[in-house]
Amino acid sequence: MKTKRYVGLLVIIALIVTSCMEDFLDEEVYSELSPANFYTTEADALAAVSAVYNNFQYFGNELWSVGTSYMYVTDGITDIMTNLWNAPVENLTYNSSTGDFLVLWNHCYNTNNKANLVLEKLPGITMNKELKERLMAETKFLRAFNYFNAVRWWGDVPLITKAIEGFEDIEDVSGTPASQVYDQIIQDLQDAIALLPVSYSNPNDEGRATRGAAKTLLGKVYLTRGWGGGPANINTTDLQLAVDEFEDLMQSPYTYALADSVPVTFDFHQENTPELGHIFSQQYAEGLGYEGTWIAQNMQAMELEAAWWGYPAPESWIQGPDGFEIFWQDGWNPVPIDKRLLYLFEDYTQLWWFYWCKKWQYDHYQGWAEHPQNFTMLRWADVLLMHSEALNELSAAPDANVVASINLVRERAGVAPYDPAAWTKETFRDEIQDERNRELWGECHAWFDYVRKGMFVPRMQAAGYDFVTDKFNLFPIPQQEIENNPNLTQNTGW
Repeated sequence: MKTKRYVGLLVIIALIVTSCMEDFLDEEVYSELSPANFYTTEADALAAVSAVYNNFQYFGNELWSVGTSYMYVTDGITDIMTNLWNAPVENLTYNSSTGDFLVLWNHCYNTNNKANLVLEKLPGITMNKELKERLMAETKFLRAFNYFNAVRWWGDVPLITKAIEGFEDIEDVSGTPASQVYDQIIQDLQDAIALLPVSYSNPNDEGRATRGAAKTLLGKVYLTRGWGGGPANINTTDLQLAVDEFEDLMQSPYTYALADSVPVTFDFHQENTPELGHIFSQQYAEGLGYEGTWIAQNMQAMELEAAWWGYPAPESWIQGPDGFEIFWQDGWNPVPIDKRLLYLFEDYTQLWWFYWCKKWQYDHYQGWAEHPQNFTMLRWADVLLMHSEALNELSAAPDANVVASINLVRERAGVAPYDPAAWTKETFRDEIQDERNRELWGECHAWFDYVRKGMFVPRMQAAGYDFVTDKFNLFPIPQQEIENNPNLTQNTGW
């Protein structure tokens, strides 16, 4: 029989449970295990789901420097900051052989392979029924989040929902149409919503997926699918479904709210608090041997403020009249009006030079990758901004309802609310994105935002990247994967 090689899709499942993230992952460590002697007890079930969380955590650690749209594609190019450590992504000179994308691909399928094995094996374990159902719901949430990233990065990707334990378990696979991948994502999230709790009573479960997290992600999925890549492709049914999910979250039993100030939002002592806007975060802890967050380590200001590297000043959406509101005193002494500016940059009086993002600050630095702050994946300000975004596209022109949610974010920033009469649907569309950039700077949203709205190409070209074409709306499928599996088709242009 002819042996076939697959790099990302044929990952033999690793059942050794890795080290914990925070308290709820402090399960017993197992070794020398296989599917044959694992998945027999409730403790096995908890450990297996913890392993899926742990894999998902790597998007904020192992992958912080590999060109993911969580960090450098998002923040390195799109009018936000320049990454000094990843030139192919910074300069948009990457191609299908760029190793970063192979790492991403492998990680996506390794993580979801662990999730698939959990979903296959947990039903056979004799354990508390309610806990079993909850653990399976958490796993479906994580699998959905992972496939949501994959379909946005690559479009048509292989949709694999069964566990792969060896080479004999899989035949040649091809890309599944993105529409079918979205259907699976939505089904997983709907299943999760039905079984996840609104909150957890046990403090050791802090940080696990909740019903609100699943509803938030489902709303974002509907919003992304509803845009269809630009205004000409909008599906109003999906946008309305997104609005419905967001508005459900604005009512009891959910308690999400904006913190009174930006610093409180990013105070790691108060993480995972819904009333401060936290919905779902990758969980990290200090002093556990590389269990801290590398993204925060890379971005934070306090202990590395004297380092020689940094990020050059953002472009006009921050410094100009259309950016953060600043009062320029005599002698080039800027005084921020927008409170967010004070908490974004280490030295806001030198906006044209290097600085650090101040959303991540920790004054007890002990070593690399020991930063304890979580990395936020879903938070309330994002929901409010998406709510206004969807309503704007469903309306003929902005009205009081369209601006209500985004103005809550503006009010917290200390700047004037939007007057709907001053905008058209089209001009407010662009302004909503600029406000998202200001509020969500450094949190790795902009690339996803620009692509779903059809803004990536025009904004990049306006910034001087004349060579950027529609092919950049998807990442290249790793060339090694295509060479190993000819049933995969490269994305157009790559």
